[in-house]
Amino acid sequence: MKRRIVLMLFSLLMFVSVAMARDVTVILMWDANTEDNLGGYGAYVGDVIGGPYTKFKDIPVGTEEVDYIYDAVLGTSVTKYFVVDAHSNSTPPLRSGYSNEVFMVYDMLPIVSATELTASLDEDNITFTWKQDDIERVKKWKLFSKEAETEFTELAEIVYTGQAGPQYTTTEAMTVPEGEMKAFTFALVTFNNLGVFSENSNEVNITIDKRIPAPVYKLRIRIKAE
Repeated sequence: MKRRIVLMLFSLLMFVSVAMARDVTVILMWDANTEDNLGGYGAYVGDVIGGPYTKFKDIPVGTEEVDYIYDAVLGTSVTKYFVVDAHSNSTPPLRSGYSNEVFMVYDMLPIVSATELTASLDEDNITFTWKQDDIERVKKWKLFSKEAETEFTELAEIVYTGQAGPQYTTTEAMTVPEGEMKAFTFALVTFNNLGVFSENSNEVNITIDKRIPAPVYKLRIRIKAE
């Protein structure tokens, strides 16, 4: 029986340095076999389409899921191909053909920064626009803000929707109490699907001034006759 397998992915989003690796786990899942003599499954990985494959795990009956952990090296891009087979409980076991093949691209290459970031203020709402090259590798952007000489902190996460265009936009609210003035600096960071991130975009500055003018004193009247 051919098994349909799907691929799920999660990543440990901790950067150590550009020379280090990151453990990336792929979760393979497939439809269960129903044969009475089913003994289990085997999971295989290869470096090219169609194999050859190397078995990396035996999976017992009743488990239709397996993890594959790969040390993805920053600065590289590697594709891995996966299949699963079933085997009987006889000795020696009889093995099925391979399932459909699925693949995972471990894209750890550098990603470029957003450019031409701008910001416009409407009351408490700030609308940001920017441009992004290499958009097919973009998973999301993170918007960071800071005041004065403080460190940048994350303000918002903007997930790329797949609509490629010359310009991208988001609107965020910045709350400033009445009677105060605050100056903010913003920058964007671009991420791919494995959490590889770019350098900061250009910075933009916005000042929100909610200081109330002092009362008017010494109001006078002068009459002018023509």
